[in-house]
Amino acid sequence: MRHTSRSNKRSGSTRVLRVITQLSRGGVEAKLASLLPLLRDRGFDVSVCCIKEAGSLAGRLTNAGVPVRVCRVRSRLGPGGILALARFIKQQHTDIVHTHMYASNITGTLAARLAGARVIISNVHNVGKLRSRRQIIQDRLVSRFRDATVCVSERVKQDYLEATGLSERGVVVIYNGVDTERFRPRELWPAGKGGPVGQVRAQFGIGEDEQLVIAAGRLIPQKAPDLLLSAFAIVHESRPGSRLLVLGSGELHDSLVELSRKLGIAQSVVFAGYREDMAECLAASDVFVSSSTREGFSNVLLEALATGLPAVVTDVGGNREAVRDGQEGFLCEPRAERLAERVVQILTNAELRKEMSRNARNRAMEFGLVRMADQTAALYERLLSDNRAGAG
Repeated sequence: MRHTSRSNKRSGSTRVLRVITQLSRGGVEAKLASLLPLLRDRGFDVSVCCIKEAGSLAGRLTNAGVPVRVCRVRSRLGPGGILALARFIKQQHTDIVHTHMYASNITGTLAARLAGARVIISNVHNVGKLRSRRQIIQDRLVSRFRDATVCVSERVKQDYLEATGLSERGVVVIYNGVDTERFRPRELWPAGKGGPVGQVRAQFGIGEDEQLVIAAGRLIPQKAPDLLLSAFAIVHESRPGSRLLVLGSGELHDSLVELSRKLGIAQSVVFAGYREDMAECLAASDVFVSSSTREGFSNVLLEALATGLPAVVTDVGGNREAVRDGQEGFLCEPRAERLAERVVQILTNAELRKEMSRNARNRAMEFGLVRMADQTAALYERLLSDNRAGAG
């Protein structure tokens, strides 16, 4: 067991342990880093246990007063790792164990059961995560030990129930939330070239008369960034003054740089890698695009909507639960021509862009981070109450 921060226990508060593989730079991990301090503010004694390594976002949580620890588990069903995690859960007098993603859901549920945690919850964040018969059987077997399974969208819930064949009992939806104060429209930022938004455009060499299309996410096959580049090549033919900003890193980076050269758009595409100033980058942009083949309930899509960006996204996973076709943006089949057509439609129509921007901001307000924290806290309180009633 390795500690990355000292524990900050508060007497009498409900102790919550979130279990995850690692706090790397991903959507799930970034959401935890934003959400857990809000749960702490609501009186929960929250901490995180990583079963592989702490990861790059661990410091953000510890600085916010949320302890992060590492208890390495080499195999999700390895007795040694499960027992070690169970001992840690018990030593911390943990009331609620809340796990994330497949490996941690299996290991964390079993360890929490052995430790006698009062409430056990698992989170499902994406569609298509239970792919093999073995995974399905394992999840079905451990599901009996859970008090609830939280899905991040109705589509994720449907996919999970179809894959496992479980009943809806105990399976709930809590949508991802977005910080609508941090992610806000361009007009709410300091204006001018010296402001944060102006500095972002200047840094990437975006002219005042150029329109900026933005995409963000890991450069991996699931996100289909090759489809994004193919779509932008079509957009650029119609709108030579448009630029594409790609945020994120991943295994496909080098091949995408080469593809941009082959498509003749290398001079109009910026591969910016991972950025801490995501809010400023979004505010500096005009349209958001997602070409993903699979999504649960996209965090970066919510951030784009909160920024007031019209969104052109593939009609996959929970995207249609965030974007209503023709209102906050467009839902598209995963074809370059279709994505490009909708992007051009937005870029060439100022009135449509303005209307969609207003709709996007209003839509994002329905998925606020505070609301997510309130719903999570209410779930915890309900399950603890049910547990006490059952014990009586």
